[in-house]
Amino acid sequence: MHTDKQGCEARKTIRVYLCLSVVKKGSDSVTKCNRLKRIKTGDSKPVINCHRLKRAARSQMIVSSLGNKEILNLPKTAFLCSRKIPASVVLKCYDWAVEQREKGNCIISGFHSGIEKDVFHFLLAGTQPVIMALARGMKQRFTPELQTAMDSGRLLIVTPFESRVIQVTAGNAEKRNNFMAALADDIVIGHAARGGMLERLAAVMKDKKPLLFLSKLHGLQM
Repeated sequence: MHTDKQGCEARKTIRVYLCLSVVKKGSDSVTKCNRLKRIKTGDSKPVINCHRLKRAARSQMIVSSLGNKEILNLPKTAFLCSRKIPASVVLKCYDWAVEQREKGNCIISGFHSGIEKDVFHFLLAGTQPVIMALARGMKQRFTPELQTAMDSGRLLIVTPFESRVIQVTAGNAEKRNNFMAALADDIVIGHAARGGMLERLAAVMKDKKPLLFLSKLHGLQM
């Protein structure tokens, strides 16, 4: 038999996962948020507002973080790009990064592949907030460049992994990508290699969040 405390925790968990389903843009998202506010629980109290639910959901996904946590409250665009990328797309990624920097948009990325690292350097040349998502547990040391950005309050580093995870594997990278997609409001893919993890991610997210492709995504019907 469930105790009252267990029942309360179960209701909280349901609320968090209801919030995670609020992913589509436009009126559909607003309708879902309003619907969530009207749902009643066993304790006869209305469900807390959607923004609070989203914060609770984020806190469950993020295992560790360093830097300005307030950045999480901003609209966020996830940027991902495969390691191997056509030369014709490289400049498109650079131009996109400069545009985001000039607009002051918050970008979340693993900044792991070569192009992602280049995009990161373009972004750091500006003043807009940036979120770095690790595919391992939280690091203990950072480069002076990263430390300076964190000290200035414009960089947040997050991870969905415990500190004991110290190696980046393909499986960890894919989990990190899914983690970023869940945190972001929209997703930009520089290039997705055919049959790769980014193509799988795009196939899952194409009906859930706005997606922008800087190169043609082969094999995926949009």
